[in-house]
Amino acid sequence: MEPYSGSPVVSAIFRTATPEEIQQAKGGWLYRFSTTIPRGLWNLVNKTCVTFNMWHNAFDLRCLETTYMQKIYDTISWWNGHRESAFIHTYDSLIGSIYVIEKESEVFKAFFKHHRVHGIFETSNSMSKIYQILQATFPEDNFSRDDFILTCNSVNTKKYRTLLFHSALKQSSLDAFAGTMQETIKKTVHNWYQDQNKKGIEINTATHLYASDIFMQLMFGESFASKELSNAMGFINRYIIKSILGTPSAEENDAYVAMLKTLREIIEITLERDLPLFKSGELNLLQKKAMIFALFFAGQETTAALLSYILWQLAINEEKQEKIFDSLSNPYDLKAYGQSHCIQNIFTQCIREFPPAHGVGRQLKEDVCLEYQLEGEEVTRKRVFFKGDRLNVSIMKFCNHLSLDDDSSYDGAFVFGKGPHECPGKKLALLEITQMVHYIVTNYKISCSQQKIDSNALVTLSLVEPIYIKFERREYGSTFL
Repeated sequence: MEPYSGSPVVSAIFRTATPEEIQQAKGGWLYRFSTTIPRGLWNLVNKTCVTFNMWHNAFDLRCLETTYMQKIYDTISWWNGHRESAFIHTYDSLIGSIYVIEKESEVFKAFFKHHRVHGIFETSNSMSKIYQILQATFPEDNFSRDDFILTCNSVNTKKYRTLLFHSALKQSSLDAFAGTMQETIKKTVHNWYQDQNKKGIEINTATHLYASDIFMQLMFGESFASKELSNAMGFINRYIIKSILGTPSAEENDAYVAMLKTLREIIEITLERDLPLFKSGELNLLQKKAMIFALFFAGQETTAALLSYILWQLAINEEKQEKIFDSLSNPYDLKAYGQSHCIQNIFTQCIREFPPAHGVGRQLKEDVCLEYQLEGEEVTRKRVFFKGDRLNVSIMKFCNHLSLDDDSSYDGAFVFGKGPHECPGKKLALLEITQMVHYIVTNYKISCSQQKIDSNALVTLSLVEPIYIKFERREYGSTFL
């Protein structure tokens, strides 16, 4: 009894629901009184099933399944004019209602127009947990949520993003950093080749260290404590989900305390440097600490995970490697990586299959109405969501609905966010991944015996098992000039 697939949505907005819309969504008092007991029993069974499914899958929204009871309800709702069941999946649980938007780009755009903590939304559990980790790292400091770029208000978001875009992440800074990045890539890949064992190099650990190394050099002028930082961020990414579930072991709690100490030491060392990012003097000491903490967390996890996936895809498909090599009019030309549509297409395909930022969640501050219009209709349809409900957009499932042959731009699939939440490190991630792919393909042939891999949807998407990739030098290789 799958609900009707529906026509495309041509316009959509999220806004505060009116009292009349709220009353209509709840139903009249006579209806609610006469159906309280049967609806209560129905909802209890449905919520129990969904809650068990959530805990069993560690809140991985990719694995949630719509219950048969919910499918029946969605079908009835569709016949009553609620066509949104075609693109929004409902998961009513004992810990609250979760709505997952899986299709319709216009609804995605409407979602991303709103700031995370301004107006109708407030920030997600995972972002709140990261903020709590910041507080635990510096317990003596009196941080506010507005000090932290991942939980702050819209005014501070603009201020922090402006600082980033006018310092290390501006295009001229990236252009000036290109030579340093190329030398780092050359040295890194050479070490991978030299250090590999019979199985190859464990690529997930290797790419995390590479991403950390690049990030530290760009943002702070030199690479220091890259390995320690990489380990700390990887552990925290896993620990956040376990702490939300309430399942960390005593050993993991002890490791968490040790990681906080390591993280604090790295941040304090970083603050001792003369950083271009802070030369404007706009940030106080607490905001500087919070900014460095946020950059540490956001600056490497997603890039490393995506690079690991791309290299694995190339390693199990030699034809893709040769296609990239052949697509370059001069594969040994440094600038050729940016001119290769083949590298760009591989990047686009892989980021759709494996978007590290796999979803975005918001909790509703108030009762909210989604107002939308379907293609070919003049009527405006509405759906009310209630205060405290959680609204998620599944970027991964949205990407799965796209054709991999679609030659659209990277941001067409919302993998870097949109509007006020577009990832500031988008250009850096593209640069350090495509340059690495270019250098490896023009100097080495890579292979991997693991034909299948699994992933975990933590705060970011991550690989479950170690992946070993073997490097073999090409007969004629290039060097960055």
